[in-house]
Amino acid sequence: MFLDPKLPWKRIIAEFVAISVAVYLGLLADNYREYRLDKVKEREYLGLLAKDLDTDLETLQYTQQGIETQARAAELIRQAVAGEDIAVEDIEKAFSQLFLTWTYEQQRPTYLALRNGLGLHVISNQNLRAALTKYYEVNQMRLQQDYVTNYSYAQQRLRVRLGKHVRFFPPGEFGALSSIPDDFHVVRMSTPLPTIAEDIEFMNDIAEVGGRGFELVVEIDRVRSANRDIHAKLVGAIQ
Repeated sequence: MFLDPKLPWKRIIAEFVAISVAVYLGLLADNYREYRLDKVKEREYLGLLAKDLDTDLETLQYTQQGIETQARAAELIRQAVAGEDIAVEDIEKAFSQLFLTWTYEQQRPTYLALRNGLGLHVISNQNLRAALTKYYEVNQMRLQQDYVTNYSYAQQRLRVRLGKHVRFFPPGEFGALSSIPDDFHVVRMSTPLPTIAEDIEFMNDIAEVGGRGFELVVEIDRVRSANRDIHAKLVGAIQ
């Protein structure tokens, strides 16, 4: 079959090529536009994740300080009961510390929004996605589980039994101490230390809060370190 010489084949071919090139360039422009929008969206979420990590780091530090203070208070009471010469005021202060409740609240709204909405694929760097997933799904969750299962219950049991051996006074009754937290109660011992030593369950609770508290402090240190590492990766990706 031969081409009809009467048709302007050169012009037809040229127009076909021009249309094909225009369509191809249009697709390239659309893809580039989507790519730029994705990059803008990714940058926004990286910034939000960095803010969440900052907030979580503050929460971790606050929780760690409280739990470590409480663990040291439990250790001081154990030493006092064992016969070490410790001032009564310090012992009562330690009982006051044991009365406080410390919690760890995970900070993860941006991660959850990505995981349950747009998807983590918005973050183009696969290593960064993996690091974020490990932090939120492993490090944070393990710390939360360790707190709830290993520390919180021991803390609750101890708070219930504290009333057997000490009396609590609201801070409002002590003007000079009005700057202490609202849930911090001034304590006065109502049971002599030798009698407290005979309450095996109570002493076991104190020992458990102390031991598990120090373990939790180490775990928080690990999560804080992971937080700082991934925060550095985020800042590098944003820049």
